[in-house]
Amino acid sequence: RVLFRYIEVFAEGMLKSGTDVLTKKLCLVFDRELSVPEITRIEKTMRLCFHEAPEYLLDIGIKKINGKEKTSGDSELVFSDGRGCTYFIISDGMGSGARAAVESCMTVALLKKLLQGGIGFDAAFRLINLILLTKSPDEIFATIDLLCVNSFTGQTDILKLGAAQTFIKTNGSVKCIESFSTPVGILSSIEFEHRTAYLSDGDCAVMISDGIEENCFLGIKELMMTSGISAEKCAERIIEKASDKGADSQDD
Repeated sequence: RVLFRYIEVFAEGMLKSGTDVLTKKLCLVFDRELSVPEITRIEKTMRLCFHEAPEYLLDIGIKKINGKEKTSGDSELVFSDGRGCTYFIISDGMGSGARAAVESCMTVALLKKLLQGGIGFDAAFRLINLILLTKSPDEIFATIDLLCVNSFTGQTDILKLGAAQTFIKTNGSVKCIESFSTPVGILSSIEFEHRTAYLSDGDCAVMISDGIEENCFLGIKELMMTSGISAEKCAERIIEKASDKGADSQDD
């Protein structure tokens, strides 16, 4: 069975029946659950694009707070590749403030372009490392924390370069995935951690930057095991607990 289908239909003029009727007929013909089509009109021709409906829907929450600087040196990005995969990226630039923000923003933006262009993880990381090494005579580096979820299979890839811990809940328990590699932009050769998990209904993942300290980890695991909490509310509570326990913290 092919896990993902993309169907284009071209029609002259207007459809005699509505898109709902056409969608149902295509679902029967291809034995796939298809989403409502995207419609584009070019002069008298109508183009309808159907995507297979994903097996899983994602609930996403993001919360961020600055440290001592007005500008956060941490950057985050969430995007989909149009083929069923959603990417979550966190990058922590060297130092703090505006300079760190430039490094981390550039890292996540480059990574998005490379991944959307079909470049694999390994090649993308090595290219970004090379760019940071050659961009400036000054030392420039940034961490990369990437999580990729396939909405059709539940396969989740976790890749890290000098990044903070990631927490994954599967089969009723929470595991902590750590990084022992260096950030990009330091060494000419790089090694990164790559773990694979399979999420199903009710499973979840939490990504953090190193501004969330170890004394908050138990609270994160307890939140992940609590049912009925949205991803947004979970992110807010983690930040609240981190702020309460680390009032003197200077990190983003």
